[in-house]
Amino acid sequence: MFVFFITFITFSIFQDGLLSCLNRKAPVLLKSGAIKLVIVDSIAAHFRSDYEGHEMYKRAQHISNIGSLLETYSHDYHIPIVCINQVAKLVE
Repeated sequence: MFVFFITFITFSIFQDGLLSCLNRKAPVLLKSGAIKLVIVDSIAAHFRSDYEGHEMYKRAQHISNIGSLLETYSHDYHIPIVCINQVAKLVE
């Protein structure tokens, strides 16, 4: 038997929504102790269409910054964080 208590779910297909959630909403919920697990699904999808060619370093930098923020949350609040990313290209 599994019992799940869902405290907060948000959905965003845009970078701004993801960043707002991680920078504004998450800290409030984390400080309250209401969150015991964070799952970010398709983290790179938010950054796929905004960067092309020579701007890919910016994309990598944004994703790296999010990873650092999530690592800080995990350490400071002693919670597991799961980031899931879909594969967009078959590697041979």
